Formats: sequence, C-alpha cells, structure tokens
Amino acid sequence: MLARYPWEFHMRLSITALLAAALFASPALAQRTITFDTAAIGSLPSAPGVTFQLFSPPAGTGFAWPVSGGLYIGGGVTAIPSTSSGARGIQTPTASAGFSPEGIRLLFALDQPRVRFTVGVGEPNVSNCIYRVNGYTATGTLIFLRDYPVGNSATLNCNSLVDVDVSSTANRIRRLDIVCLLPSGANGEYREVLDTLEYFGDLTPPVTSLSAPNDDTCVNPTVTTFTGFSYDPDGTYTQETWEYASELEGPWTLITQLTSPLAPPGGNLINWTTAPIAPGWYFVRVTARNIDNLETQTFRRVFVDRVNPIISVREPATGTIVGGNVCFDGSASDSGCAFSGYDIAYRLAGSTGAFTTVVTSASGVTNDPMGSWNTRSPLVADGAYEVRFTANDAFGNSSTNLRPLIVDNTPPVATISNILACEGLGTDGPVIIRGTATDANISGWSLAYTTGSSTGWTIIATGTGNVTSNVLGTWNTASLPACAATLRLTVNDRARVDCSTVNSTSHYISVRIKQPGTCSDIDFNNNGVFPEDQDVLDFFNVLAGGSCSP
Repeated sequence: MLARYPWEFHMRLSITALLAAALFASPALAQRTITFDTAAIGSLPSAPGVTFQLFSPPAGTGFAWPVSGGLYIGGGVTAIPSTSSGARGIQTPTASAGFSPEGIRLLFALDQPRVRFTVGVGEPNVSNCIYRVNGYTATGTLIFLRDYPVGNSATLNCNSLVDVDVSSTANRIRRLDIVCLLPSGANGEYREVLDTLEYFGDLTPPVTSLSAPNDDTCVNPTVTTFTGFSYDPDGTYTQETWEYASELEGPWTLITQLTSPLAPPGGNLINWTTAPIAPGWYFVRVTARNIDNLETQTFRRVFVDRVNPIISVREPATGTIVGGNVCFDGSASDSGCAFSGYDIAYRLAGSTGAFTTVVTSASGVTNDPMGSWNTRSPLVADGAYEVRFTANDAFGNSSTNLRPLIVDNTPPVATISNILACEGLGTDGPVIIRGTATDANISGWSLAYTTGSSTGWTIIATGTGNVTSNVLGTWNTASLPACAATLRLTVNDRARVDCSTVNSTSHYISVRIKQPGTCSDIDFNNNGVFPEDQDVLDFFNVLAGGSCSP
C-alpha cells in the first residue's frame, strides 16, 4: 500500500496583510498603499495590480516605461526633498530637449471605487503649474476630470492630494492619466511627480483544483492528462505554469505555460508528454497567478509507470511432468500501480501457433495459487508444452514467464503374465513371476503379496526401469502356510497428477499357496479341481505309503 502525503497546498503573496484562504462570490478587495520609500533610486515604478505607463496628452497612446532607444533620460523612483510619506516618489524622465514625456498613466487590474495619491513638481522654481487628472472606465469612457493647482515651488515636492472618488456612483475607474498643464491649459512639459498611491486590490489568489490524476497514483508513460479547473473568481487571471521535479525541493522543469483560465466545472487542463522522461516518482506543480501577483500552487505526486509488472512462478517447476489438474502457484503484481491482471496459456513446445488461455484473473496474487489447468477436459495429448504466464498493467506494460512442462495422462502398464488366477503355487519350490511394468515416464514398480493371515503387503521385488515380458521377481513360498494369497504388481510414473498424486496402475492375482507333500483337504492332489477321480486315487496311493500328486 502506498503512503499518501498531503502535498497539495496554497501559497499566497500579500502586500499589506496576510491573505485569507477563501473563495468569494463577489470581489474581495482591500486597500493598498504604495509609498515607493523602500524602492531603489532609479528603479522602474511597480506595484501589484497596477501598471505604470507614459503617455502623450491629452488622451494619447500609452507606452511602456522605460522608453527604449534612449529618447528619454532618467525617471522612475527618485529622491524628493518633500513628499507626503517620506523622501521618495516617482517622476517622468526628461526628454533630450529638456522636457518630460507628457504624463503618467495608471492602468488598474480591477475596477477602482476610489484612488488617492499625491502629485507635485519635478523641477524647482515652477510657477502656476496645475495637474489635470482624467479617470476612465474599463471601456475607455471618461468619468472623472479635475485640475489640481500646485502653485509656485522652490524645490521638488509631492504634497498635493488627489482623491478620485466614484464610490457613490455605478462607475468605476480602470485608468488614470496625470499631466502637468499651464494655467492656459497648454502642456506645461514639466516633470510629473507622484507618491503615496492608495488603491484597492484583490484579496484572494486564483483557485486551482485538480480532479485527476489523484495524488500518489501511477500515470501513463506516454501522455498524462491533468483535469480540473484553474481560474480567478474575483480577479484577472494572468498565467498558469506547469512544472515537474523528482524532489519537492526541485530543481523544477517547465512543462508548459498558459494564459487562459478554465472555470468550473473544468475539463482537460494540460496533456503532459511523459515519454521522454525516465520512469519513477515525480512531483507536478501548477502555479496560477493573477494580475495582482497573487498566486496559488497545487501539487501532485505521481509515478510515471514504464515499469513492467512482476510475474513469477513457484510451482510447477521447469520441466515438471504433470497430469490431470495442473496447479499453478506464484506471484503477479505491479508494485501497487495500475495492475490490470494476468493470464495463463499453453501451446505445444516448438509450435508457432496461438496459445490457448486457461486462466484469466483481474486480481494480483503474491505467493499463492494462481489457477489450474485441467489437461483431461478437454483432453490434451501427452507431450511437451510451453505454458506462458503474462502480467499486464493499465498502460500496456507487460511481463511474461515461459515454463516448459510435460503432460502425461497415460497410466502405466502393469501385467503379471505367467500366473493364473486361483493357481496353486509352491509345491515345486520358489515361484518365478514374469510380466510387464512399463511407462514413458516410469518412476518405479513393486511386486508384493499378502496372505489370509497377513496384515499388509510384503515386497517380493522392486525396480525403477521398464520391464517388458520378463522376470519381475522370484517368490519363495516355503515358509508360508498353505492358504489363499494375492499377488500385486504396481507401476508408478513421475507425473504430478491433480497437484498431489501420480499416475499409477496395479495388477492383482489371487492364488493358493501349496506346500510339497501336503494332502489335507478334499482337493487331495492340490490341482484346483475337485471332486475328481484323481483325488480318490491319490488318497489310496498315499494310504498305501505313496506321496501326493504334484
């Protein structure tokens, strides 16, 4: 049984507070304040959930900050003697002619009910400068326009508060344009300065749920499909990164990156091509991120199964002679991974034909009976066979074990040929017994007798080889009483029949033991025929002093 580990967990990035792990039906927002006081001088302006651009007024196209090509110089985070929160803010760069590039544009990831910041002049000794702030919806509709006077400035400053509040209306801000103008309304071309930006951001990271494959399971060694959903119910989904590693600590290898969410109920997220990588255990990590830089990481631990199942056979051993029901014992498993079953089949040794299946099982087995093969129903011919044991898993991996066996369902031959039933034996001395004891796979034979006064069988002779119409043994009856007796010839072969016995044949013959000179019953001459004239003649012969007839 594989151990399970709770590898799935979530990691979240927060700017001003620890973010709660919850799924909200409506946007969950929290106020954020960006002061830039800890940012490096000259660094690019950045904050979660807002993009900073430069633009050409009054409503020109925004362009990335910084500007390529060296057209503008400096800008970004700068030291300012007087700000609303400290000694640093951001300002536009200067142009080659000494003028700044028009204005600052703020693009928010989420609709904003209220935005506040301070503005100022980025150059000393500026008179009568005003700042115009335009606010737009997500569709580009102008919903806010206001001018903010800055007044004369002997030094750089950033203390004029701008409060864009549309919370009492149905409109929301997604873009703000800030530009310095002269009192006449013409572009003042002074360097705009901005500090202490307050806005609302998303509280919750994206939500990722994987429905398949499960944790600690085996996956397809060629292509594995991950299903589930990954989306942001109250924010803007930006990126989904899939990676894998053999250790949780990494290093991580990129599988793919996606930019589109997949909302519930979900479906196929990715197809991971596992064919190029080695079999074994891997961690798969999916990182979902929203525009507010909040992220969720979800993990799966899977086994890329390119390992063949295990199939081993304990019984019968290679080359075993079998008959009747053949019992198979061994193991078939796949180390806990996607085992789909095993089967046992046979065909004649040396054949290129199809195998005939005799056992099919969908369950694994460990050092236990695997099934049986009845070689008598339907009857298969005696001879050499190869038995194939095959274990399979759900991904097409398999293992095969071939076991050569010999089928022998033919019983041995056991015949006593020179002794007749009820024959009297012993009057002429030791009895020579002839017959046949043969089998293609003979193990041995034994010749034995029992008498009316015996409690078991007494061995006359044994052998391990075939005997055909020849002497089996010599039976000395001299010490035995004259009475009925039975001879038994038993021949065994080496076949393991019905899992526990062997093929065996026995031949029985009942005889009478006679002793020389014994005339003590109605069959006076002991020839097995009575009454007859010879018995009477023998009687008077003995009475006259003669001997019994042989």
